[in-house]
Amino acid sequence: IVAFLSGSSLALSNPQDSGTEEFFLAKAYWALSSYKEAEEEAMEGARRFPGQARFPALLGMVALSEGRYEDAVRHNRAAIETDPRHADAHHNMGLAWLLMGRVEDAARAVETALALQTNDRYFYTLAKAKEALGKREEASRLFAEYLARSKSSDPYRDDAKRSMAAIQSKGLP
Repeated sequence: IVAFLSGSSLALSNPQDSGTEEFFLAKAYWALSSYKEAEEEAMEGARRFPGQARFPALLGMVALSEGRYEDAVRHNRAAIETDPRHADAHHNMGLAWLLMGRVEDAARAVETALALQTNDRYFYTLAKAKEALGKREEASRLFAEYLARSKSSDPYRDDAKRSMAAIQSKGLP
């Protein structure tokens, strides 16, 4: 009985590793702009947990933060192949494409992200893509949606207001 209880006790105190600790450590490094450490942790997580899309998506965030847009697309594509419903991967791939000047691809990717999940920032990114495509009315509507949904502390609000004002000063079609 003692051996059974000891074995059960050890099994309960050592739960199956899910990758959550690795993910949050990598994400914390990313949030602190420690991109090398974030990338190392996320790479290890991707190696240990190949069925989890969150690790390649985080690698995409690191690449995006470092201006490595092609790498960001590649990592987010891997995340989407693992989990086609990973909204952040679609959004971040769209953001990378937007920064690369592939505006139509960017808009499609962010539209997919929005179809999967509502997120304030997705509205902003899609508005920027529509603005770049010359679709001023759509862009204005999306900026307004972003402003209505986002917190007053969101750092993109001022840009959204400026963009809306510029669109409105030109007049809508």
